[in-house]
Amino acid sequence: RADSGQQVLWIENTVSEAQEMFKLLAARSDGTAIECGLLHSRFTHADRETIEKIWVTLYGADGAAKRCERGRILVGTQVLEQSLDIDADFLVTRHCPTDMLLQRIGRLWRHQYHQRLAGAKCEAWIVSAAFEAAEQNPNEAFGKSAKVYSPYVLLRTLQAWADVETLSLPSDIRGLLERTYEAKAESEAMAKHKAKLQERKEMLERFALQSVSPGLGAKSDTNVATRYSDIDSVELLLLKSISHNHAAGETTVTLLDGQKLTLPHEFAAGRKREQRQLSARLATQTLQVADYAAPADLGRNSLMWLKPYFFLGEPSRNESILRVAIVGDGGYLKLPGGGAVSDKYELSYHPRLGYQYEKR
Repeated sequence: RADSGQQVLWIENTVSEAQEMFKLLAARSDGTAIECGLLHSRFTHADRETIEKIWVTLYGADGAAKRCERGRILVGTQVLEQSLDIDADFLVTRHCPTDMLLQRIGRLWRHQYHQRLAGAKCEAWIVSAAFEAAEQNPNEAFGKSAKVYSPYVLLRTLQAWADVETLSLPSDIRGLLERTYEAKAESEAMAKHKAKLQERKEMLERFALQSVSPGLGAKSDTNVATRYSDIDSVELLLLKSISHNHAAGETTVTLLDGQKLTLPHEFAAGRKREQRQLSARLATQTLQVADYAAPADLGRNSLMWLKPYFFLGEPSRNESILRVAIVGDGGYLKLPGGGAVSDKYELSYHPRLGYQYEKR
């Protein structure tokens, strides 16, 4: 499709799968006129904003003139099904719950005034497992998607879409949602998957109730905030260099784009505007990553020079909810003071791929 000049959207359920698919498609498109892009949540705010602007310009309402220049493939994750104004000629999506499938399909032929290429069809291809295999072993059949979405809901979605060959929006939305979520008699295997989903819901409810313990007061917000997911996340600040000048009470950092910032360790009352501006600039160099795949915790005490710009966590604990790493040669991460950035993973960051972690 892209070779014929169409604008293709390819949506995966996890960042790592999107990164791998992008690398594969970019390699296959090398030497052709096809342009490939990647967008997901594991870019710094600055890089993500840049990428979004580029691809919204190409796939958005005002991209009519540029659409005809060449075929394109934009690979991404759930961020592509949300608030971005993009319009694709053809969609490939990994299987996901009906709600999300409908949102993704809604990115097809969104702007009717766009001139489509001759032979273009408003089609979506859904990459999914066979129901029989998935019912018996959903974790194997759905792979990483089973860690993102409930296997039971993925299975019910497979059943609801089994005979769907054509779709009319919005008239078909209600029926698909009802078939996916309506109560009905289940097979023994499906009943077990449903029970696991209910157990998961009850566990999350218990976590929510435990966030405040009678007689003990509120528990740590930083811990409670991550209990609604199987995977805890932390904020990561990426820099090219850090140079402390304790005598002057300041630290100079180099951002990923090469800009240098001098960060005072304290601010007088009349410099609050400067403090806010520096905080906002530093925030563009951050992203959220899974705790288990993040750089080692340097401890709150060693990051006190960043206290005017970030919330580091509770003073009573030395652990910090902010992680800091240096992006070195080849994009590989290292700790500011030396030492292993991670015992389990090799960590890297690239402007085109985003944050990556690979087992050592």
